[in-house]
Amino acid sequence: MAARLNVALVGAGLMGSFHAETLAHRLPGAHLAVIADADEAKARELIARLELDDTRYEQDARAAVDDPSVQAVAIATPARFHADLIVMVAKAGKPSFTE
Repeated sequence: MAARLNVALVGAGLMGSFHAETLAHRLPGAHLAVIADADEAKARELIARLELDDTRYEQDARAAVDDPSVQAVAIATPARFHADLIVMVAKAGKPSFTE
């Protein structure tokens, strides 16, 4: 089996849910390793609904970004948080995709 890209998703809302499904079930080279969201219930419901047994939850985006196993970050938060998160991910030396 080829190596997969470990991705953290920040944001478990409507767009985050869409990207979570894509990362977890439609991109064979990706592994959704972490979902970070301030709303723990929403993130855990998403993890359960998509049957992501090997995806963990983080409340804090920084914990997800700083995880050494995470290689890229998808940002799907409200727009007002984008700039700070993009800078955080860039400072961590990781690529990001922002919705």
